[in-house]
Amino acid sequence: MFKCPQCGKYTDLSQCAYCGFTFAKMDDIYQLTEDPGLNLDGGKGVKYLGYDRVGPYFSGRRRLECDPAGMAVAGRVAELADWGTILDLGCGDGRLAVPLALQGCTVIAGDISQVMLCLMLEKARHNQVLPTRLIPCRMNALSIPLADNSVAGALAVSILHLISEPLLVIRELYRVIKPGGKLFIMGNSPGLPKEVAEELKALNQEYEQRVNAFHRRYWELITEAGVQATRYSWEFDQHAACAAIFGNHTEIKIDFFRRDKETMADYFLYRLGGKGFSDQQGVPDELHEQVFARVVREFREQYGPDFDQITYATVTDGLTLHYFEKESEQRRPL
Repeated sequence: MFKCPQCGKYTDLSQCAYCGFTFAKMDDIYQLTEDPGLNLDGGKGVKYLGYDRVGPYFSGRRRLECDPAGMAVAGRVAELADWGTILDLGCGDGRLAVPLALQGCTVIAGDISQVMLCLMLEKARHNQVLPTRLIPCRMNALSIPLADNSVAGALAVSILHLISEPLLVIRELYRVIKPGGKLFIMGNSPGLPKEVAEELKALNQEYEQRVNAFHRRYWELITEAGVQATRYSWEFDQHAACAAIFGNHTEIKIDFFRRDKETMADYFLYRLGGKGFSDQQGVPDELHEQVFARVVREFREQYGPDFDQITYATVTDGLTLHYFEKESEQRRPL
């Protein structure tokens, strides 16, 4: 199933049956690419972002938990993929890979970031995932080291906007999915009832104003220093692109309800302060630390020492999952 980096033939991960190559492992993670974890200058023609510099700041303080939304999505994906082998491309810290493994699927957890894969394994061990259910692989999404028609399904969640040529990744996903298999992508949550939406808007108005002001001031100072946000395919219509390549598109709603709240400190500032957002990856560390500390001081002076304890309330009523099925008679990708 896996491509040997030495002879290019496909074999299992123990040892290449053709040339005898032994696949390297680091931190219990298979090393299936030597490409860098970050490519901001497009040295190979395609720019991409990895999250080695983001690490634990990506998911905030709850990174070891299997969040209920992720569990709900994993349950439906496992069912639609008939509990087969699933590639979670850009798996990050395992938000979906770990719940899928707990559902009984065999999960190939692929990411360009060694740091995020280590965090994913930490989450897997914390949640007592069977090691045989999870295959952690450092890989490049632009050249997936899997054979054609080899997985029952694939996930591409929060990855396509990090690559300057996302169509290349979609074509690779199409290639490795079996006929009848599916590509899964998350969508926006369905709208809330009007009265609930209005209640939340009123509750969160001050929080949103403060967070937006902090974010705006941070980037204002970063831009004044001559550094721009790193954004590649934020406006890319991934659903339309996948539908064009696969020839179909199905959208389903997953029943799920949850109320939650978090402080400005626990998520937004924790993540921004750790350079946990993708568009911060081109900001030099020293500049980031200086600017972040300065904005924190300004906000303490303006709002008081507890400015970051303001809370944000959320209500999630349903989740949206999009999938694209590879037809039994294969089409030629666009």
